[in-house]
Amino acid sequence: MSICCRCCRLVLERNPYLTGQEVRDIIERTANKTACSDFSTNSVNKTNGTWNAEYGYGLVNAAAAVRTACIDRMVSGQTITGSQKVDGCSIKVQNTTVTGNAALTLEALEEVTIQGGFEVSNGATLDIKITK
Repeated sequence: MSICCRCCRLVLERNPYLTGQEVRDIIERTANKTACSDFSTNSVNKTNGTWNAEYGYGLVNAAAAVRTACIDRMVSGQTITGSQKVDGCSIKVQNTTVTGNAALTLEALEEVTIQGGFEVSNGATLDIKITK
């Protein structure tokens, strides 16, 4: 098994809500550049920083990728009128109304914070799941 596959698995263990493209982006953005190569190329097809034709984005930094994998989400100033699911490591909700027969589901790995101006109308539902 390659290091990349192991790193992908570690990143997904930290945040199973990430898509394959998000995992790839995280690994590419957190790679360490090697001192012996020029990483000055930044082509149109390479969107995650400087790149080298021989070494790609650099040496995989699994620890940095895992730290970066936890994406915080915010729901602010919205009126939820249908079913909506928000997932991430930490979720902050403020100035939001869940109305009608709407359902808001918040799935967090660490915490959900609800601040001022949050309302769930009669008939609407709020479901909070925290999976540490």
